[in-house]
Amino acid sequence: MRHGIFLFILCASILCETSAWAIEKSPSAPEFTLKTLELSEIDRDAITRVTYAEAGNQGDTGMAAVVFVILNRLVSGNFGSSVTQILNAENQFEPATRAGGWEKLPPLGPQQRARIDTIINLSLDGRLPDPTNGSLYFQNPAIVAQRENNGKVSKGLTRFNGSNPAAVIRDHEFYAKINGHETAPVLVQAKKRPTPEPWDIYGWSHRQDLQKTASWDVFTQNTPRTIH
Repeated sequence: MRHGIFLFILCASILCETSAWAIEKSPSAPEFTLKTLELSEIDRDAITRVTYAEAGNQGDTGMAAVVFVILNRLVSGNFGSSVTQILNAENQFEPATRAGGWEKLPPLGPQQRARIDTIINLSLDGRLPDPTNGSLYFQNPAIVAQRENNGKVSKGLTRFNGSNPAAVIRDHEFYAKINGHETAPVLVQAKKRPTPEPWDIYGWSHRQDLQKTASWDVFTQNTPRTIH
């Protein structure tokens, strides 16, 4: 019961942040692509490291948004067939590119890892809506504009040549459509695993591992967050 109440509060908190920062949503209900994802331990390690490097200072909703961009790219199939291919693609996720691959980013501490693992679990379990409205791209426009003015990036890269963001969450803008090119919005939705049969030793072991990984109470140990 306690976990159920906590999950409701966490989802409500993220939804409140999203509604405060999203400045544009899709004008009509998109056609969603439904797909069940199975992530390996390596996949999760990769996602958590890159997400924290990209958005560790952007709050829970900001980190959830980056997680969804990664998952949306995996579902779309247009950015690589694996999490590693997606994250290590050149100039797609700057921290990974600068480090020479996500594997060279520093591993997270237990609390940092647990926070993002919880976001991943909620996303794959269908209990956390996509705050990016199906986005496949994001950037910090202030940083990109500064680099563009200094000639360090291609002209027009800021806001992808004037594209309209699908969501704005703190310092990041998220895009489902860039340069006039419509990208198919996606929804990551996974079926909740059924309760294992009494005789299913592997199923119960896996279930316990997921529960340990989630470490739900990490969020309740912090003071309330203020949106800036």
